[in-house]
Amino acid sequence: IFYYNNYTSHTTYNNFPNWANESRFSLSGQANTPMRFYVYQYMLQFMQDEHKFNTTCKLCQDILGGVLDGEISFEGNEREKAYLIVKDCLVVLAGAGIKLQHSRKEGDEDIEDPKADRMHREKTKLLSAIVKKNAMENIIPLLIELKHFLEKRRSPLL
Repeated sequence: IFYYNNYTSHTTYNNFPNWANESRFSLSGQANTPMRFYVYQYMLQFMQDEHKFNTTCKLCQDILGGVLDGEISFEGNEREKAYLIVKDCLVVLAGAGIKLQHSRKEGDEDIEDPKADRMHREKTKLLSAIVKKNAMENIIPLLIELKHFLEKRRSPLL
């Protein structure tokens, strides 16, 4: 999300030595929003559930948490990019593409191994429990805090 929005003010992301040469791949700006969402959905389409869970955690920590920690600022010359980063993050998190599928791939239904099937069901249960616990303990409080933060600043993101 940082890369496609060409956001260079973050302390960790997009701090490449030759960044000026790489900006030609940028999809930044409001006009390129549909293209960015197409890229995000394409990437999510091929992720396994574990990767989607990790991506959700990273988005919350690095972008939403970054806003609250002051790592992403709505001041200065990259103000529009900061808004677009948060907007992109919220749309991706709310989209169907990041939801866990908990299903086998098409070729896996032919497997008649009861042991493998049981392991898959147990893995699915465990992952579901972890996702629910993470949402209750980390994501929901972060979203509530972000909402209050944006309300104080009368942000157009609300």
